[in-house]
Amino acid sequence: MQTKLTTLMLTLVVLTCAAFAQTKVINWKVLSFGTTKAVPINGYVISKKNPSIHYAVSKTTVYKSIDGGTTWTVAAEKVGGYMFYMNKIPIVLHPENPDIIYIGSLPGIMKSTDGGKTWATKKFAPAISVVLLNPNNPDEVWAASTQAGNPGGIWVSKDAGETWQQKLKNRPSSAFDADPNDFRMMYAGTGAGSFEKSNDAGLTWRSKKPQEGELKGLPAVTGIAINPNQPNVMLLSANGLGIFKSNDGGEAWIHTGHYLDREVKYNPKNPSEVWGISNPTLGALGGKGSVVHFSNDGGNVFVNTHADEMIKDINDKYYDGKNAQFNDIYFSPDGSRVYICTTSGVIFTDSKGVE
Repeated sequence: MQTKLTTLMLTLVVLTCAAFAQTKVINWKVLSFGTTKAVPINGYVISKKNPSIHYAVSKTTVYKSIDGGTTWTVAAEKVGGYMFYMNKIPIVLHPENPDIIYIGSLPGIMKSTDGGKTWATKKFAPAISVVLLNPNNPDEVWAASTQAGNPGGIWVSKDAGETWQQKLKNRPSSAFDADPNDFRMMYAGTGAGSFEKSNDAGLTWRSKKPQEGELKGLPAVTGIAINPNQPNVMLLSANGLGIFKSNDGGEAWIHTGHYLDREVKYNPKNPSEVWGISNPTLGALGGKGSVVHFSNDGGNVFVNTHADEMIKDINDKYYDGKNAQFNDIYFSPDGSRVYICTTSGVIFTDSKGVE
């Protein structure tokens, strides 16, 4: 009996220690944008060609760093047209030329070819939520529009954003992604709660209606994440419902039991790492009560990263996570660092384990 009791106590101690060990992501650090006030950031990107070049975007301003995010300058102010009613603003760079920038905005795509000094607006559809470049042909630009009605859906430009064709109509697309290894495989999630799939680069689509299968009653889809090593495995986040998982390319779905309802992303270089954002108090609007979660086992178990706290980093930089709204998750090109865009600025960590 004593042996059994001792074994039970040791087991409880181990489990308690394990649970405690998974409650703290180590070494959050804070980016400084050269001001004592918090700078709300809605999108972030790093050049794959030159990882020292970073861009950050707010709802009115584009910031640029040429030293890996240590110091920043304003590349453009009051360029206008950003998505004032959306928290996440997509920003992507040409993989070979970091002076070519695309930003999703309210009137369409904002494009710069001179590192953000000047901008042109491509007005083909309003309210752009996602921008993707074909990795095999970066002049092929894809965009998702959340606009209700016919403008809403998926659009493509084959000439670097000059002219556009609509590939998915009447589906206001709040989430969009493509298989990086086979760009013909595309997936879109809509604000109306449907999941759309194409296996021919957007030529035809099949709709997974909300009343079908495990996605019954699905509200607005807020994120789609494709496992880069197993592209048939994907995660879907839905406002108010949390994360669903598919192991067969989106044909069948199961709820994971996790309620990360704003965003979910695989680390593209290490898909065993999954990061997500939940908004338990304000749903898709974000705000106080938001939490950033981390999983190191492919999304089976998530822990709170405590990004929703007051943080003072090793350089005495402050970040008010308690009142922050979490806007987006971004990874460095080599996958070694994760950035969280918030209304209180940008925090990042090189630490992927928990202590």
